[in-house]
Amino acid sequence: MRKNGLILGEMVYETGYVPVYFAEEKKYDLMLIDGKTIILDESLLHNRSNGRLRFTCAHEIAHWILHKGLFLGTGQAAAFVNSKFSSQELPAIERQANILATFLLMPTVQVKKAFYAVQGTLDPVTPLSKLFEVSKQAMNIFLQEHNLT
Repeated sequence: MRKNGLILGEMVYETGYVPVYFAEEKKYDLMLIDGKTIILDESLLHNRSNGRLRFTCAHEIAHWILHKGLFLGTGQAAAFVNSKFSSQELPAIERQANILATFLLMPTVQVKKAFYAVQGTLDPVTPLSKLFEVSKQAMNIFLQEHNLT
C-alpha cells in the first residue's frame, strides 16, 4: 500500500481515491475504492504469517465498529501501521482498534483455559498462537498483559 511498507491495512469509510504504491511499476497511483472497504497490503498474503493477516483484518474491522462516527464525512481513512512503537505511544484510536482486535481473536476466557491446559510445556506461546491463529508476538503480548508468563 505504501512504498515504505509501514501501512498494512486501511479502513476506507467512504468512496474515494486512495494513494496506493505499485511495487512492480515503482510508483504511486490513485485507486477509486468503495466506502466500507478494507484494503490490505499484498505483503500480508505473501510474506507474512496468517496471524498478522488475521490481526490486521480484525484491527480494521475494529476501526469500522468503533470509529465510523469519527471518520464518516471527513474523507479520511484509518490505517494499521506496522510500527515498533509501544502500545502507549500509539494514538488512542489505534490502541482502541488493537484492543478490540485482540478481544475478537483471543477471547480472554478461552485463552486462559487453553493456557492452563498447556501450562506445563516449555513454550506455551507456540501452541497457543497456533490454536488461536495469531502471531507468536501477539500471543506473547496477551500472556504478559494477563500475567500468564
